[in-house]
Amino acid sequence: GLYEALPTKSHVRVLSFHLPIDDKLPIQCTLRPARLEDEDLVFQALSYTWGDPFFRHWNEKPLPHAAPVPIICNGVEVGITANLDAALRAILKRPLGNEDPEQEKQYLWIDSLCINQEDIQERNAQVAMMSQIYGRASLVISWLGPADADSEVAIPLMHRLLSLQDTATEAGDTILQDGFSTEGMQEVVPIPETQYGSLARFLARRYFFRCWVLQEVVLAPALLILCGSTTLYIEELRRVALVVQSLREKHMYDPIGQALVLPSRLRFSFQHEQAILELCEHRVRKHCARPEANRFAFHQLLGLTRMSGCFDPRDKVYSMLGMVPKHAFGIEPDYSKSVEEVYSEAIRLWINETRCLNILSWVADKKSRTFPHFPSWVGEFNVNTNQQMLAFTTTLHTATLNSMSAPVEIDPKDFRALHVRGVQIDSIVELAQPWGWHGLGVGFDPLWTSMTLRLPPVYPTGQTRGEALIYTFIANEVNFRPVDEQADMQAFRDIVRRDTSFALIRQLHRVCWFTDLPDTGPSYNAAALPILRNLDSLAQTDLSGFIPSLSEVHSMEAATCSCAASLSHFDPNEPLINRDTRNGHCLYFEEVSSLARYDINDTSDMPPSGPNVPDANEWDSRFSGAMNQKMRHRRVARTEKGFLGLVADSAEVGDAVWLLQGARVPFVLRQVLGDAEAEKWEVVGDAYVHGAMRGEVWKE
Repeated sequence: GLYEALPTKSHVRVLSFHLPIDDKLPIQCTLRPARLEDEDLVFQALSYTWGDPFFRHWNEKPLPHAAPVPIICNGVEVGITANLDAALRAILKRPLGNEDPEQEKQYLWIDSLCINQEDIQERNAQVAMMSQIYGRASLVISWLGPADADSEVAIPLMHRLLSLQDTATEAGDTILQDGFSTEGMQEVVPIPETQYGSLARFLARRYFFRCWVLQEVVLAPALLILCGSTTLYIEELRRVALVVQSLREKHMYDPIGQALVLPSRLRFSFQHEQAILELCEHRVRKHCARPEANRFAFHQLLGLTRMSGCFDPRDKVYSMLGMVPKHAFGIEPDYSKSVEEVYSEAIRLWINETRCLNILSWVADKKSRTFPHFPSWVGEFNVNTNQQMLAFTTTLHTATLNSMSAPVEIDPKDFRALHVRGVQIDSIVELAQPWGWHGLGVGFDPLWTSMTLRLPPVYPTGQTRGEALIYTFIANEVNFRPVDEQADMQAFRDIVRRDTSFALIRQLHRVCWFTDLPDTGPSYNAAALPILRNLDSLAQTDLSGFIPSLSEVHSMEAATCSCAASLSHFDPNEPLINRDTRNGHCLYFEEVSSLARYDINDTSDMPPSGPNVPDANEWDSRFSGAMNQKMRHRRVARTEKGFLGLVADSAEVGDAVWLLQGARVPFVLRQVLGDAEAEKWEVVGDAYVHGAMRGEVWKE
């Protein structure tokens, strides 16, 4: 076979290559053992992603690995990934930069070839040594992947943007926020948005989101970055990432800003270029720290690897261990453990380090869980569910007044159980429709108003019940700030009423044209009239300024709708005009019919969240954007004690609302029946309960 047992625990394997290489033939190499402590050993290490290196839509399913490419190693033909083969061919066509020109052999360390992946004991030992390997390498080569159409445009654009910055600095010009002079910005803005799109996709290559890259780049004494045959420098990537961030923020509604927005992790306040900035920040931080100092907390590193991808799910935990002194976290790589064991161990360590239970907010709605058979408290270690974590929003919730959780230990009888403390504060008595039912525009669920009307006019917070409903829709956060801290509250109220009016009119179109109703007025009226009456009843008893009156909805509809589903033709005592008279060019009809064709789980090509109307030339999506963000995989709930809340789609009537010691937000739990020994509950998901997020209920 290819592998023989390593002589000692301090040995590694390194590769030397038979040069020159032939593009038409497999690469040939020799694998030999070497002592890592040997001062004469000079080698370089490769940092790369095993699979597809290019940016893909984040909602796409993972692409299958391409057929393995053959390589001849010690006379044995083995398969490697196409990306690794491309990396080796690019590297071997250039000088490796060996510090000792008299040395005949130049060695390279590559994880997939230098570690016997089938030998669990060796894999455990070698993974534990990877920080030493990358720290000991004379050079770490970061392979971003082969050149493609995007990189051919992006790299020259990157150098052009940085050159404009440098020219402005050298000339002593007044520098704007983006780092450009006024004259420089005049050159930046006209650049075609297609070029900015290529730059965004280049900066979102999968390499930057690979778990192991953080350790490999941070620990490297010297770093060479390659894309195809082009050399890049990490400082260039850092600077251009900052440029992209600034241009997108300042030109969000311009073609430049839109081109720089990718369908990636926007719902989590994590832009694609942020991965590069994190790499640079932690590389500087590590090299400034004393070698013996542990400057990284476990929960911080786990949060970073959660944003990244890896072939083996356990590497979400193991890939970070080289960033800290050995045994710092009390976890060692052990690939004999199941993913379930590794994740539950990591969650307990997080809780004990932070003394909080906010990590339970990683629990996704049941139908979206990657590992549905895991304990319900083991959340998602991948950020791919498009469900915002309420315990980690910018608006800091303090439902338990910064209480600290008790230390947690593994139950010797059942490692699947997590012991926590808390108090049940309420239970769910009514649920609205799941958010997916609405499509991606701000929909209007008739249950929202009907369940709100069952509450007293004055909500427990002292607000009106209508105002409480609006705050609940967006979990009291818009543009990363609480509703009360919006710069212009009156303007925000106007936006809410306008968007609510749009949503109601859209819902009437949906009822009229896209439901199985007879073509007679009374059937439509029977469906539409309760919706209108409930909204009007709520508006009549609400003085908050958030709920539109029926006349306001009518005025908006008269200005924006051009078909027979309009309120202008609506009379509960008269039949509606025949449905065949619909106007296919009505903005609402076009939008609802477009939404009907889309998969609600794919937001890449959805129509806008509202029609273009005369009073909204510059569409302000603060409310609709926040609502779509917070309500994804959630629905509105009414509780027994008269609160409104946002809960997971999979919540059921009868589920309990709990405040857990050490958690910022409430959680919905479901009791597990049939266990006489202990009271056990399943985690359904985190929750927003309006009137319980600032410790109001916890105090009692």
